[in-house]
Amino acid sequence: MARLFLFMCFMIDFNSQLSVYGQVFLQLEESKEVKSTKFFPGDMIIIKTIDFPKIWQRHKLEQLLVDEEVLVTSEGLISLGDITHIKLHNPALSILGKSFVTFGSGWFLFGSLGSLREMRIIMTGGQIAFGGAVLVVGYFFWKYASQRTVRLGNQNRLRLLDISFPVPSELKIP
Repeated sequence: MARLFLFMCFMIDFNSQLSVYGQVFLQLEESKEVKSTKFFPGDMIIIKTIDFPKIWQRHKLEQLLVDEEVLVTSEGLISLGDITHIKLHNPALSILGKSFVTFGSGWFLFGSLGSLREMRIIMTGGQIAFGGAVLVVGYFFWKYASQRTVRLGNQNRLRLLDISFPVPSELKIP
């Protein structure tokens, strides 16, 4: 049984959920980044457009039309040329920030309960400073460090790519 389990572990790619995507995707190319960011149908993107320059819009990509350079969302069609900013989200930093905020809140809650049990109303200054620092750092990671805004222009751009193989009837063989 152990050999069968070990064989199955080698045969199954645990990252297959991340590596099996369609052949059409939206790619964000940044001038100072070696690796580009890819968005696939079904992904959520947060963008600003020319029509609404002050409003962040959240869209779910339904379909990507490569030839027309259009994103199809549930709200409508968005041309690539209309997008001015895109916001990237790092879920690991967001989770870290939420964990710090939860820890800091628990620190204050249980510190207050412990202070009441010992018949002291106020926590010590060190306890308050530590809990406050953890809360501030956690809130910073959660709200600010986990999101990055990219302004599209000369150095940063979006491209729609289709890397699927052509159908044999589409090939022109001389």
